[in-house]
Amino acid sequence: MFFYRKYCRPMISFVGYNLHVARSSRWVDVPTSLHEGLDGILVEMVSRELLSAGLQEKDLIIRCNGKRVTTNLQLFVVLVENIAKTVEVTIVKAENCNTQSIYLPVEEAIEKCFYQ
Repeated sequence: MFFYRKYCRPMISFVGYNLHVARSSRWVDVPTSLHEGLDGILVEMVSRELLSAGLQEKDLIIRCNGKRVTTNLQLFVVLVENIAKTVEVTIVKAENCNTQSIYLPVEEAIEKCFYQ
């Protein structure tokens, strides 16, 4: 996407995996509560800022701004449209399978961090 004549990359500070892929991976610990009929992005690592906003490790992201997200690419498409804005992220909490919405800021990644 071109924004002010340069390439922009959105960023929210977490690492996540598609739940379908995570289930078949030996190195990703998927909570058993998330196995039953759910799909989304399993949060593996999260920044302090997002922890304070309510996103935790092992949460499952299922929607972003009302759009269903099951892959990192689908999430990226929503985020790229919302750089410098806040998005509503619907998550399923791993510990109790309750659904809740949190609001996260979408920042623009600086170019030197694109491939880290």
